Amino acid sequence: MRLLSRYLRGEIVPAIMIGLLFYTSLFIVRAFLEVSEMSLRHGIPLPKALLIIILGFPAILGVTIPMAVLYGVLLSVGKMQSGNEILAFYSLGISKRRVMMPIAAAGLSFVLLNLVIMTFLLP
Repeated sequence: MRLLSRYLRGEIVPAIMIGLLFYTSLFIVRAFLEVSEMSLRHGIPLPKALLIIILGFPAILGVTIPMAVLYGVLLSVGKMQSGNEILAFYSLGISKRRVMMPIAAAGLSFVLLNLVIMTFLLP
């Protein structure tokens, strides 16, 4: 059963990371555009403008981690469902609970990461 957990984590975690990279880059580009507009209007020097973006990064991660986890889980489970992998697990006698435990563990680990970011880094 350890092999099944490793396989499911190997499917889900890369998809979550791709989603995290995608959503975070969108928010960083948006923040960069806002800061560059402020810099041009109010004459803020470039190092201070970059510092504003860096200090806003935990807030961006606090928003993008839940979106990335949702994206990654839906993408991975949808891919496994379309390939009939989940049906194969069930036909081998592996329970739904056993299949969903690694998915829930990956989600819980990202929830804890988000909790740490929102509690300690954001304020």
